[in-house]
Parts: sequence; C-alpha cells; structure tokens
Amino acid sequence: MGKNPMPPFNRVNETLTSKDDIDARFWRDFLNFHQQKIQNFQHERLIHLLVTIFWTLLTIMFGLLAVLVSSTFDSGEMFTVQVMLYAIFVIFFIVEMFYLRYYYRLENGIAKLYKFNDEIFARISKNH
Repeated sequence: MGKNPMPPFNRVNETLTSKDDIDARFWRDFLNFHQQKIQNFQHERLIHLLVTIFWTLLTIMFGLLAVLVSSTFDSGEMFTVQVMLYAIFVIFFIVEMFYLRYYYRLENGIAKLYKFNDEIFARISKNH
C-alpha cells in the first residue's frame, strides 16, 4: 500500500504547459481520453469506499465484541478469547488506518484530475 494510487501527473502537466499551439481537435481527443481515465478512477473510488465501510464495520464489531466479552466474563474465564478478540481488533484497526491513508491519497489524486479536466476544457474553449 505504499505505492501511490494515482498515476504520475507530470505527463498531463507537460501537455498542458507545452501545447499552446495545438488545435482544438487535439484538446477534444485529450479531454475524452482524460475523462475516460477519470471514469475508471471513479469506479475504483466506489470499490474502495465500499471496502472501507465494510472493514470499518468489522473493526467496530470486533472492538465491541472484545469489550462485551471482557465485561461479561471474569478475568479467569474466557481469558484466551478476550486476548484473541483484542488482538484481532488491534490488527483490524491498524489495517484500517493504512487503508484510510490510501483512500485519502486516492481522493486527493482524483481532485487533481478534476482540476486538470477543467484546464483541458478551458483550452478547448480558448481555441474556439
């Protein structure tokens, strides 16, 4: 998960900064290509949102179960189960934090793609 979920933006940036003299047809084709990429990332966003919600619910469930088992039974009874539930909760919580970081970076990257999309559209309007 250390890998950046977004592609490098330097190609789009180079195209936007160096192609002032290219006709509107190029920009329309570039906009269509770019919007297709955005659509693909929107699908990925939806999948990651659903996985994040599911994983959060599992984390909360194991946390509540661990607290419930701890408060219901004495320290001697079901001690192994209590430890296992707390361990599962901690592992799920750590994974959830990394996943939220990844999802945050994905969302910020898609926001940059929207800005690029607006700039491409402005180029098309300027060339007309």
